[in-house]
Amino acid sequence: MSLTTQAIAFFNELPFVPPLFSTSMGDAMVHLAPQSDGRVIIKWLASISRGSGRAALTTIVEAADRHKIGLELTARPQRPAGSGKQMTPEELETFFAGFGFFVTGRDEGGFAFMMRLPTP
Repeated sequence: MSLTTQAIAFFNELPFVPPLFSTSMGDAMVHLAPQSDGRVIIKWLASISRGSGRAALTTIVEAADRHKIGLELTARPQRPAGSGKQMTPEELETFFAGFGFFVTGRDEGGFAFMMRLPTP
């Protein structure tokens, strides 16, 4: 798969180390899957310490906006990797909505498919 110039610039800007992108402090990990059409799917985001998931997502969203990258995810709760709390599906939807994500559908388990369009 070849990435768009925008997607390459987006990934080059992120302060994460592939392949399971970790923050430089190792307090959050995220699996990002670039798509050939320029979108990026957030496969999962794990917070090792409380607040680090929010900080990592803020970094991702800001870079996505700068490079006009759309983001997608499924709001499916995961067991926390550290001191974070496991959110309910409703809490996750609200959390991601605070970053501009909106529900586009639901999977068989009722978990929300969400997407975020870049903002100027």
